[in-house]
Amino acid sequence: MTQKFSKNSDGIVTKISHITDVLIKFAKKKKISYLGIAVSPLIFPSEFLQYLQKRIFTQGLIPHISLAGIDNGILENAKEIGLEKYLGAISKLAKMKFSKTKTKNISKQKSSNKTIKVKLGPNNVHTILDSLEIEH
Repeated sequence: MTQKFSKNSDGIVTKISHITDVLIKFAKKKKISYLGIAVSPLIFPSEFLQYLQKRIFTQGLIPHISLAGIDNGILENAKEIGLEKYLGAISKLAKMKFSKTKTKNISKQKSSNKTIKVKLGPNNVHTILDSLEIEH
């Protein structure tokens, strides 16, 4: 069973918040001290990044913004770095308008507790993202 999220900015923020929760639990269980935040500062509001950083830091982990070095040139260089098939989705995210997100209410939006099994490896975030779908 997959969790459905809406395509609007609130749905995307909620999805990222849930993914961050899963990553925090996984990192604590495996005693990993650094946790990569799976968002780009060029696309998402700084308030949302700060919110995620604080959530990670309050759990005793060190947040790392993995996608901080990505700039607008990614759209021009997508083919070279193997992101050509994701170019449409990247463009949509870059054009999306994020209103003041209700980050305080995100944890209350969780509909149910579900168990997600994650195997330690280099593509953990990809596995989690693949298990979640956006509602069309």
